[in-house]
Amino acid sequence: MWIGAGFVALAAAFGGWMLKGRLRQAPVGPITITPFTTDGGGKSDPRLSPDGEKVAYEWTGPNDDNWDIYVKAVGPGTKPLRITEDPAYDEIPTWSPDGRQIAFVRESADDTAAIYTIPALGGQERKLVDVVGPVQAGYYFVPMLCWAPDGEWLVFGEKASEDAPARILRLSLATLEKRPLTSPPPDSAGDFQPQVSPDGRLLAFVRSGARGFGNQEVWIQPVTGGEARRLTSGQYAFARALSWTPDGAEIVFSYGAPGSLARLARVPLAGGAPQPIVGVGENTSDASVRGNRMVYVQNTTLGMDTWRLSHPGAARPSDTPEKLLARGVNASYSPDGRRLAFESSSGGDVNVWLSNADGSHPVQLTTSKSGSGTPRWSPDGRRLVFDSLEAGNWDLYVVGADGGTPRRLTQEPSEEGTGTWSRDGRWIYFHSDRSGRSEIWKVPPDGGTAVQVTRAGGFYAVESEDGLYLYYCKSSSSGIWRVPLSGGDKSEIVKGPVDWVNWAVTRQGLYYATRRSRVRREEFEVQHLDFRSGRTVSLYRREGAFFQLYLTVSPDEKWILFGEARLPQSELMLMENFR
Repeated sequence: MWIGAGFVALAAAFGGWMLKGRLRQAPVGPITITPFTTDGGGKSDPRLSPDGEKVAYEWTGPNDDNWDIYVKAVGPGTKPLRITEDPAYDEIPTWSPDGRQIAFVRESADDTAAIYTIPALGGQERKLVDVVGPVQAGYYFVPMLCWAPDGEWLVFGEKASEDAPARILRLSLATLEKRPLTSPPPDSAGDFQPQVSPDGRLLAFVRSGARGFGNQEVWIQPVTGGEARRLTSGQYAFARALSWTPDGAEIVFSYGAPGSLARLARVPLAGGAPQPIVGVGENTSDASVRGNRMVYVQNTTLGMDTWRLSHPGAARPSDTPEKLLARGVNASYSPDGRRLAFESSSGGDVNVWLSNADGSHPVQLTTSKSGSGTPRWSPDGRRLVFDSLEAGNWDLYVVGADGGTPRRLTQEPSEEGTGTWSRDGRWIYFHSDRSGRSEIWKVPPDGGTAVQVTRAGGFYAVESEDGLYLYYCKSSSSGIWRVPLSGGDKSEIVKGPVDWVNWAVTRQGLYYATRRSRVRREEFEVQHLDFRSGRTVSLYRREGAFFQLYLTVSPDEKWILFGEARLPQSELMLMENFR
């Protein structure tokens, strides 16, 4: 009898093993992609619940400026449940491992933030900790959240001060004690977007170089500490929203090359180039994976155009800008004011283009496949310097204004870019991290030995019209400084963050634009510092669902140019049978 029972048990076990094997080897159904939301407005940062049956996300309606957290079940006919209703911005939801709670970030109007938890179906909120340091500092920064698999701690990014790089911290839910997990380079923008692996052993995050938007990569390191390892080398304009595959072997993330739309890709931990996600196209981002399901954001097309505003001191001042260049940005005027050089993706890849000053007769000047931009004219108007990824990293190139083959000016394996000319045409100023941090250097335009100019940080420099001073910013978004070229102490002319592409020096003064980012709203103000009087006046102010960058001024100071894009609308998409 015992022998018979043993055979029965063995047969049952064998049958179960065979069934399990057949299920494991059973063909997975075809990939299907269907809209998960269709109710307008903007959605961001969706996260599938641990069982894959619900999605938490942030949403602002078509006629609403606020972001709140919503939960929606997977399945036909389900409706979203709003679980936060505070007038502040509620963002970055993340599920507890048992699916009973959601942690999120609440961003206040004074650019501070705090981390909260709330029951997954709504209820009493609990504030955990304030996020130290500014939430807004130049390029938009929020402390992305991740709940660790053991349920005992959260990880998030935090900037200890305006000038410090962001780092990833671990927050104990029992004691609310914070402990740093990453140590970013001091001259970098820092570490963002943390995600812990399913087994809780590895931490994936995005590390951003000194350039901010323009040099971001995916990294991993052990949660317990140790050396960080870079997984990607695409020098992405941005990388964000990391999500581990269930087996912990790959990381799904969204990225954008310079001037391109967002895309989704997956990168293996074992090494290799990132591969696109099968079934999704461009303008997709913020994926979350659970089992064989993936939810992601489908954005509307975001294209930035250059607009022209007449100066208040012009003969016919206007407070209504007019569109000058479609899908063209980062423009600069020729010395005689008759032509524009700018970067555009109209030809497919981002390249340098030329046009008349009124935007007519645009002509493509460069044909790079990797991205080229930031064109700046020589004082005689015969040449342009620009930066490009054509050689695999950012370098400076010089090309004739009438065309020809661009000549590579910098050969270092470091990152060089944002070139501008001295007023006598003998030097080109640029930033380089060859010394270990971003500093201003200068090099003869025909080639030669580069000379370091700054010693305490530098990113973008412009020489004054009289050639007596050098104006520069220390990072991609910082104050504006001035130093005499004959020698002497530097002084801070404009305090507070100003994007490096949002200021211009003229004979009369310094023009600069400040941006204050709210998640679905921007405050953009153009100001002018008069060198003679020392007075600063506001020239133009705009507030709304727009994004502005790339300020420039015509040589006669009659026109102000800036790039503007409407913030995109977005919906969530659901992929079944992700693999």
